Amino acid sequence: MRKISRPKILILSVLACMLALFCSSCGWFAGEIKDKEVTDMDNEMRAQKYTTVFEKSLMDLGELLKAYYAPMTVVQSKNVGNVTAEKNLPSDIYVMIASSINKIGPQLVFVPYDAQYVVNESLTGGTITRLYPQIVIAGGITGFDKEMFEKEREMEASGGWAGAQGGVKIKAGGNYSQVTVDLNLLDYKTQSYFSGVLASNSIMLQQDKLGWGVYGYYMGNGGSFDYSLKRKQGVHSALRTLVEYSIIELMGKYFEVPYWRCIPGSNPDEEMTKKVRDNFLEKQKDQQHFMIKKMLFLHGFNGINRENPVFSGSEEGDLKEAMRRTSTSTLPDLYLALWSSVPVETASRRVMIDRRKMAKIETLKIAENTKAAAETAAAEEKKKKALEEELRRNVELFNSHIAKADQYYQKKQHKEALAEYSAARSLFGGEEYPAKMINTINGILAGQEAADEKYRALLQTADALYSEAEKASFNYSGYKKVLQAYETVLKIKPDDKNAADKIRAIKEKLSKYSNVLQKENGDNW
Repeated sequence: MRKISRPKILILSVLACMLALFCSSCGWFAGEIKDKEVTDMDNEMRAQKYTTVFEKSLMDLGELLKAYYAPMTVVQSKNVGNVTAEKNLPSDIYVMIASSINKIGPQLVFVPYDAQYVVNESLTGGTITRLYPQIVIAGGITGFDKEMFEKEREMEASGGWAGAQGGVKIKAGGNYSQVTVDLNLLDYKTQSYFSGVLASNSIMLQQDKLGWGVYGYYMGNGGSFDYSLKRKQGVHSALRTLVEYSIIELMGKYFEVPYWRCIPGSNPDEEMTKKVRDNFLEKQKDQQHFMIKKMLFLHGFNGINRENPVFSGSEEGDLKEAMRRTSTSTLPDLYLALWSSVPVETASRRVMIDRRKMAKIETLKIAENTKAAAETAAAEEKKKKALEEELRRNVELFNSHIAKADQYYQKKQHKEALAEYSAARSLFGGEEYPAKMINTINGILAGQEAADEKYRALLQTADALYSEAEKASFNYSGYKKVLQAYETVLKIKPDDKNAADKIRAIKEKLSKYSNVLQKENGDNW
């Protein structure tokens, strides 16, 4: 038999030991792990739907907004970061805020804050129809107070669920710390904060050997929560809970709805209730009536005319009945009572029906406006064509008047030319040519008028001299003077037949007189 070397014997020994150890380990697992433990481990490794503390409350807030006839609103959030020096906290809670808003439902539309993405898409040729926000959430993780209680020290802490009175005994087997989140709301267009619309809430954390866990949280409206039974949740889960509650409070204050109704056992926000009452008192009487009528509608009163502030007819009876039901006697008390007790389910249904009705009316109105716009467009087109036809005719008529006027002007028929130029100018007053020719002709006619005036004066003088000469004994020098006067008249108006005839007659007389003087050398003929 061949001998086995010592190194090989050593290797085989090691392998044998490892095999024995492996087999004993398998036996230990098989012997120690029970079926229930395997099932629990298997269940824990399966994918599960994560449900947060205020998930249902967020959805209830959506129904509450619908019931109070809140308009659909586009929301955006800034990057809400960690402004403390604590590195164990998340650097940003933007995603938590986005998830919380989306849980509320269709009443709120969340628009991501990602300018770089929009720019990049536009550079690649993408077309984005942007939806701009109406309100923007801002804020941050503003506080992280460490080791608030001493180790292994017992103390009493008030607690409960959403403000329900109660207490819990704290036995601090580790360090207790408090995280605070502040959220505000601003107007997107003006970039100014809404006064009084804010949420500042804190959560208590415990750190033990296994890490951080949620102990309790204390909210800004006086609500305090005992959460010691779910200490497996860590800092991120605690912050999510804090963010969800803060979003409920923030949106409730913005839309002026009693948001605490979404949280079982919570106390009313007395500060907000006072603000709602004060806002009502600051309104004018007509506006107060509109607000009351809206609440009556949400409470199921039918036949309410929400477009008229005056209570008339059956509306007065509804107002008295509402006061009787709420045991109130003044409008501010009535409004506050109705506002804080709107029946969510029935009001939500009434709002849905009313919105459908209003949408139908709006659709009909749009159809009517579209029809009216089409009719107006058709009328405008018809008017446009008529104006174009009128313009065409006026252009033809203008050219005709100008052509006739030019012909008259060339023939020195100035008055006729002036009439044609004036007719052309009445069609297109802005044209320079007819205006220029009118001024020229007016100058010519003015000169002619002056000449005519001079002519008439000279003719009158000549006629007077002629008449005197005819009445008196024949005087050669007198007729000579008359002859000169008529010759002057004829120079001004060469076509004056009367002046020409008078000149011819006077010349004949003077010629006859000269002949007689030559024959008889006397004074008479």
